[in-house]
Amino acid sequence: MMSKPRFLNARAYRDVGKWWTIEIPALTSAGTDGTTVTAIGGAVSARGIAVAARDLAAVFLGVAPESVDVRVTIGISAARVAQLATKEAA
Repeated sequence: MMSKPRFLNARAYRDVGKWWTIEIPALTSAGTDGTTVTAIGGAVSARGIAVAARDLAAVFLGVAPESVDVRVTIGISAARVAQLATKEAA
């Protein structure tokens, strides 16, 4: 019998480049300097965000991808807002 998947929330945003950045705030670890490091990954396209987020969580937790369910909220970064504002002003 398969256990219920672990549910996690993630944020995805696209900076100025072509890649999407994915962050899972609930997954953290201690950095070598004592700071908190959040699980961060990437996707080449918007279409690949969900799979990349699930794979990121699975690798971080050391479990099979089927054992996590990641819900992604897509947003826009401050750098991207500035870039779009500059294009509109031109």
